[in-house]
Amino acid sequence: RRVALNCRHTQPQRFRPGQPLAIELSPEKQASAVRMYYRHVNHAERHQTADMEAKGNVYQAVIPGAYTDSAFPLQYYFEVRSEPGVVSLYPGLGPELTQQPYFVVRRA
Repeated sequence: RRVALNCRHTQPQRFRPGQPLAIELSPEKQASAVRMYYRHVNHAERHQTADMEAKGNVYQAVIPGAYTDSAFPLQYYFEVRSEPGVVSLYPGLGPELTQQPYFVVRRA
């Protein structure tokens, strides 16, 4: 079952090719697990995944420097599990199904 989710997240302004990119997410409600899906903005590629590490209610993951060493911008989104059988995607499409369902970070 999917439900709407409120989170705090500050999208990085830019990334430096070859440098790791740290990403944080703070769900409004306690989560049992958070996973980040990311890829280059290249629809021929599959998403990579990173299970995010909890530090209190802040979840952290890093996109490796070897992956950021690319000419493409990066896109990512989050899968948040709050209880068994309940999964939310963030940012998701929103109530009108018109929002961009991922974040984009461009090269510095």
